[in-house]
Amino acid sequence: MAKKNDPASICSPACNNAMQYESMIKNIPGAIYRCRVVKDAGFVMDFMSCGVEELSGYPADDFLNNRVRSFNSIILPEDREKVVKALFNGVARREIFTVEYRIKCLDGQIKWISERGKAQYDAKGKLLWIDGACFDITEQKEMEAKLIRSEKLKGVLEMSGAVCHEMNQPMTAAIILLQLLADDISNENDKAPSFQKDIMEILEHLEKMRVITNKLMNINCYKTQEYIKGQTIIDINSSSSECELD
Repeated sequence: MAKKNDPASICSPACNNAMQYESMIKNIPGAIYRCRVVKDAGFVMDFMSCGVEELSGYPADDFLNNRVRSFNSIILPEDREKVVKALFNGVARREIFTVEYRIKCLDGQIKWISERGKAQYDAKGKLLWIDGACFDITEQKEMEAKLIRSEKLKGVLEMSGAVCHEMNQPMTAAIILLQLLADDISNENDKAPSFQKDIMEILEHLEKMRVITNKLMNINCYKTQEYIKGQTIIDINSSSSECELD
């Protein structure tokens, strides 16, 4: 027999279902919403789960009926157009829509969000509301960016290695020929000291180029330095063959 104050004894099956539904919503790692499209007001939230606070730092009550702010207001301005376009395309086609964008949280942090939803209609085909869910995919995006940087670095280093290999061969040949020329001049020309000085300067510069190409061929991770007009270039002397990618 149920106790007098046992919730199960005073709740109807519908009430129990509502409690279970509320518990399920709270345990979803993201924000669940229902919104209406209102002329001159845009998307107005009729429901927003408490998960939005963990997602953005703002309490769910702030978004209900756009009381304090609209959810659109925390989306980065440069991403808002594509979000609206994705939602309206989904509504027009009566399809599930998905869109990725960034929000600015209460603490100033920028997070990547993946949103998925679908519009609901009445019997006459009139739009009633849009149900959807928003999830934090920041970690996934950071991993993707890291992979892109890694692949880009790999391509740059492979290309620089190939270029250095091709440059080393003619530089080595030039060094040998200049050394032979210096020997010939010293034996047969009255102006040998002057010519030899010029040749030695050329050899010195070629040797510097050879050292640079060897460094480039052995770089596995590079650092950059400021160049001109806000541009950056690889800092060869600070780069390393042993440092790891971030």
